[in-house]
Amino acid sequence: MSIRKIMIGAAAGFALFAAGGQALAFTDNLGIVTQFDIAGSGPTVGVSNPSSGNCYPFSCFASQTPVGGNIYQQVYNASSFSGPLSINSVSFFKNDLIVNDGNMDTASYSVSFWTTPLGAGALVDSAAGNRGTELANFGTFSLGGAMPETLTLSGPAFNYNPTAGNLLMQVQVDSLTFAEPYQSFFQVDVTGASTSRFFDYGAAVPEPGAWALMLVGLGGLGAALRSRRKPAGAVAA
Repeated sequence: MSIRKIMIGAAAGFALFAAGGQALAFTDNLGIVTQFDIAGSGPTVGVSNPSSGNCYPFSCFASQTPVGGNIYQQVYNASSFSGPLSINSVSFFKNDLIVNDGNMDTASYSVSFWTTPLGAGALVDSAAGNRGTELANFGTFSLGGAMPETLTLSGPAFNYNPTAGNLLMQVQVDSLTFAEPYQSFFQVDVTGASTSRFFDYGAAVPEPGAWALMLVGLGGLGAALRSRRKPAGAVAA
């Protein structure tokens, strides 16, 4: 590994710590195509583009960061729903047309639903700022292993009325056991009209594993610098 790469990695980690875990947060229009179940059949929000995928929040190192407590939010415009409905499960679909042979991150995920006045493409760079009224604490789910063709999360039924505002789903990573590389992708909505997402590496307290990674990186940096200081032709003892 080059010294430049090690230094960039170490600097990025320190930047996250110095900023209290708020250095990496973004919003965009790559929300996951999602089906909301109503007694076995429900609306699907989002139009999939086969050439594009969204691995957050259940894969692609979504949970691996120098700090814990990542938050993912996705808004669904009220106009995507024909009227009031009762929701007891939410499903995300695997994208088979791009490289998709990896596993999901092994972690615990807490899911909740809220109303929000903010729509697709209008989420702000703050999890609290995006939330309106909480509709349901949908449950905590332990996930991992191969991504299924359809990932379905079921919880206690709750009512959503589109006249109350847009629907916001929040997924918080409570704990991470193992993070996977960028290999598992969900179908993504790329219309920019139905859904969009916000993702925040948001807690300020590093997990023990994060400190270990930082120390490894700093150790590599020190070793590389010592190697560069050796005179030409020097032989290690």
